[in-house]
Amino acid sequence: MPNAFTEVSVASTSYGSSPDLELDWLPNQWLFQNLEGAVTDVVYVSFDGVNDHGAVIPTIGGGTLMLPTKSKRIWLRLGGSATNPTPVNLTAFTADL
Repeated sequence: MPNAFTEVSVASTSYGSSPDLELDWLPNQWLFQNLEGAVTDVVYVSFDGVNDHGAVIPTIGGGTLMLPTKSKRIWLRLGGSATNPTPVNLTAFTADL
């Protein structure tokens, strides 16, 4: 059962042309943790670099978001009211669902 863990600093309010993280294996679950405490430092998650598929909100659920989905690539962007670069922990893993 492979897994990956990394921290990404999110500084842009738009998705980049390249993913923030790309794996060479296909996980079936992603865990995101927003390490910033300010309510305005919302980080959006995308699996295609275009559409929002989730939001990691510091004041909800301890700033964590679990998405059970199969995707090798992740894009991250800040919400429009965020003012600071925001660190996010990304954990990808394959587990029996």
